[in-house]
Amino acid sequence: MNNPSKKPFILAGGPLIAMGAGFIAVGLSGQPAFAYTGLGLLVPGVVLVAIEFCSRR
Repeated sequence: MNNPSKKPFILAGGPLIAMGAGFIAVGLSGQPAFAYTGLGLLVPGVVLVAIEFCSRR
């Protein structure tokens, strides 16, 4: 039987990646604090999506 609790990883990781990329783009335009915040959002998002893809195998 599939564990339904694994699906939220990709649902939570997707928006984190999108927001992190947006914050990094603003940070590269001259606001370094946004770049650091973007990394803080991007890294957990990538980890959550990677966990989801690894658990499917």
